[in-house]
Amino acid sequence: MKGRPLISKSGADPFQIASLRGRLDDLLLGFRSFALDKGVEVHAALLDIKGDLINVAGPNPLHYPAFEACVKAAKKYIQLKHGETIITNDPYSGNTRLCDLMLIQGAYGKSQANELRYYVAVQITFEGLLNKDLSKIFTSVEDEGYRIPPSLLDDGSRINSEIVKYLCQKGMNADQITSALEVGRETLRKVGHGLIALEQSLGREKISKNLEELKKYSEAMMRRALHEIPDGEYSAHDVLENDGVDKLPVRIQCQLTVHGENILLSFSGSTKQVKGPFNCNHTQTLGACFWFLRSLVKADIPINAGAFKAFSIEAPDGTVVNAKYPAPLLGGYYETSKRIVDTLCLVLNKALPSHFPAQNGGSSNIALFLFESSAGTKFLVDTLGCGTGASKYFNGRDCVHGELHNTPARSVEALETEFPLQVTHSGIRESSGGDGKLNGGNGLTRGYRFLEPIRVMMLSDRKNTKARGLYGGVSGLNGESMLVRHADKKKIQNEKWLSDVDKGDTLIINTPGGGGWGKKEEPEKE
Repeated sequence: MKGRPLISKSGADPFQIASLRGRLDDLLLGFRSFALDKGVEVHAALLDIKGDLINVAGPNPLHYPAFEACVKAAKKYIQLKHGETIITNDPYSGNTRLCDLMLIQGAYGKSQANELRYYVAVQITFEGLLNKDLSKIFTSVEDEGYRIPPSLLDDGSRINSEIVKYLCQKGMNADQITSALEVGRETLRKVGHGLIALEQSLGREKISKNLEELKKYSEAMMRRALHEIPDGEYSAHDVLENDGVDKLPVRIQCQLTVHGENILLSFSGSTKQVKGPFNCNHTQTLGACFWFLRSLVKADIPINAGAFKAFSIEAPDGTVVNAKYPAPLLGGYYETSKRIVDTLCLVLNKALPSHFPAQNGGSSNIALFLFESSAGTKFLVDTLGCGTGASKYFNGRDCVHGELHNTPARSVEALETEFPLQVTHSGIRESSGGDGKLNGGNGLTRGYRFLEPIRVMMLSDRKNTKARGLYGGVSGLNGESMLVRHADKKKIQNEKWLSDVDKGDTLIINTPGGGGWGKKEEPEKE
């Protein structure tokens, strides 16, 4: 726009790009069957010798930057040998959450068996690794669970039993963890062998050239989409209502600066890292920015290091968008990342009016339930979707995670079978989406009646703030939680809370609706 030159180009043969991308995608298919077999969420990636992303697969883009960050962190401390596996779950080494176990292996050349050519990595999510204590709102990453810096999982053959014991201190089953780690290691080996076989079939020089062209292609496609943004500076802010410890708003400030092909998102002015668990690390913030900017690309593109080169972010150290150890991060993953997206939506709507929808409900409404009885301990993590914002062309959708997170609400049948509770109701929270020419999506309402005494922690937001409508559209309803004790219904005043709940009590969670788009047209008078 405004006559700006589009500098970046890719001279790659599109047929070669498509062929190579297809073969790289095929290499990651093994992880899909692994995920289905183990019933866990899995993300996986291929990386070059520098640790730059070649290809990535998985349902949540918030996890994509973690692979580069973890591999590059591990390279500083460990000289990986043939057959060895690195393990880490450390957010301060670039990982996303403590419950995401990252396994990394090398792929080694055939002609020189000890020549490291690539890295292959898989991230396996185990919610059971989260801290089940729930004695207080988390105020450090150590409160959230056990942290493993990049470490050797094995010696090329046997898994280190001490690492398994360490993980199982949080109540995980040792056989379950060991089995998943074994399958993960073996799948990594197969993928590594496949990557080396691909290199042999194409030739080392040709695959190196084509991989670079693939990165350039992704970068060019991203830049072409971002080229739609006019030169200028655009800024906006949004807030989390509080961090669960201090009752002060947490500000996300963002300024977008566009000058030719230089795209910078600066979060200077955002709140300093907070005591409660609503901080993001650099990886999470980068993933949220990438997810949003990727939405400008109208075509499917390979996700690799090139796609991330099309823009830059400035996230000052020690702020809520780039927290430093030992700041807690769990709520940042679920809530602050969404508010980053909300802020970007406000910013880009100034640059490209009408291109983006009104705000989504903007909360994961994460609830952690701890059941302790003579029959043992059970731990439940449930997240509930909101209404999405309406756009120029579509009404918002009901009861979904409209950005970043893909976690569905657990089925009523699964909840009542696995845990000592009854679901009193679960469905659309009618009329919670904002009115407009096009209406915002509705939130969800769900009630849990507990059959045993339990402990509950809620880490949600949007109790006092609402998802904003656009161009005359009405804001969606805010979220709310209520605790019913002996038929006495009490509205919970803060969406970040921790409480003991008695047998027979009922917790009702109503999630926020999305904002409406455009002024609602008045019906014509007869």
